[in-house]
Amino acid sequence: MSVRILDSLSSHARLKRMAFEIIERNFDLQSLIFWGIDVRGFALADVLAHHLKSISDKSVYVFPFQRGAMPNVPLPDFDPQTTAFIVTDDVLYTGRTLFEAVSALYPIAPLQMQVAVLIDRGHHHLPIQAQYVGMELATTLQEYITVEVEGERIEAFLK
Repeated sequence: MSVRILDSLSSHARLKRMAFEIIERNFDLQSLIFWGIDVRGFALADVLAHHLKSISDKSVYVFPFQRGAMPNVPLPDFDPQTTAFIVTDDVLYTGRTLFEAVSALYPIAPLQMQVAVLIDRGHHHLPIQAQYVGMELATTLQEYITVEVEGERIEAFLK
C-alpha cells in the first residue's frame, strides 16, 4: 500500500520556496551550477533552475550526474569565488548517493558545494546534510519513499 505524501502542486510549491532560499543564501554569487543525480534529481534541478531564472538574473546551469560515473560534461567558464555547485536529488536517506556525488565533484574544486533534496527522511549514515529541503519526513527503516516525475507532474509516495 502506498500513500501519497506530496501531490504535484505541493511539490512545485516546495521547489519554488527552495529556489527563493537558494537565492537568499547565494545573493552575492554570480552563477549557480546544479548537478542533478540520475533522472529524478536532474528533473528537480531543472525545475529549481526554471524558478531561479524567473526570479533572478544569475547564470544558472543544470547538468546530469550519473551514479557510478565521473561527470563528463563541458563546464561553462566559472569563477570558483562567485559560483555555487548545488547537488540535487529526490530523497536523502542514508547519504550514500549524495556522498558519492560530492566526492566525484570534489576534483572540480568548487569553493561552495550545497545540497538540495525534495524529501529528507533522516536515517543518515554519513555526515551529509541538505541545505535546501522541501519536506522532512520521519520514517521507519521498513518504509520507503518514491518520487515519481513525469513531465510536469512530481509526486511522492510513502510505501
